[in-house]
Amino acid sequence: MLEMEKYLEDECSDLNWTVVRPPGLQNTPVTDKEILTHEGYFVPDERGYPITNTVSRADVSRFMLSTLNDNQWTRKIVAMCCK
Repeated sequence: MLEMEKYLEDECSDLNWTVVRPPGLQNTPVTDKEILTHEGYFVPDERGYPITNTVSRADVSRFMLSTLNDNQWTRKIVAMCCK
């Protein structure tokens, strides 16, 4: 995965890409929980530890779809989770 991310950063400046790093995926329904994001490997709490270690696949999809209309995470690598 690191090689793919480096390739995107170094060789794909002509593409609009976003790498999404969710924690462990669960096969549970979509929720209306707040989506938390952080540029990096995980979304940290106030002590620097991951906020959670699981997220619904449906919530990851919800976040990914939201990035289509928002340039905040264009050409970036983002960790996400729900609170």
